[in-house]
Amino acid sequence: MDTSKGLKFLHFNTSSQGLDQKRFSKRMFHVWQNRTVAALALSPHGIRGVVKDFLALEPDTQLFIQMAVGVAFVSRDDNYSRKIGRDESVRQITEIDLEVVSININKTHIYVNLAPHQGVALTLRLNKKTGFSTITGQITGRAEDRP
Repeated sequence: MDTSKGLKFLHFNTSSQGLDQKRFSKRMFHVWQNRTVAALALSPHGIRGVVKDFLALEPDTQLFIQMAVGVAFVSRDDNYSRKIGRDESVRQITEIDLEVVSININKTHIYVNLAPHQGVALTLRLNKKTGFSTITGQITGRAEDRP
């Protein structure tokens, strides 16, 4: 798989999500571990195609996007190193199907919200004027999302 173009990294840690690590038990802290996500971004045409497909769906039908995503869990032993997280997440990149949960369109952007994968909910964002597309994300923190 060619990861030289369009690879985006997202880094999440408990402090950036407004969480106090001392308040969580050892088990909960394990769930809220720092994560690094590597994902191959979709092209602007790909995002527009998803929106067209989504609008053409019958009610109660699901739409999935195939994306290359890798999630690395960085621990205290790694000193929460971003470099280690990036290297490990690139090694773990696999093609997965992510469900399209919702699509939001406003004056300047198109947002495609995807179902959580390993504790991270990804959002594809497209600037309608410039055609620039990127990926953002948010930690869901659900224990069942961790491998």
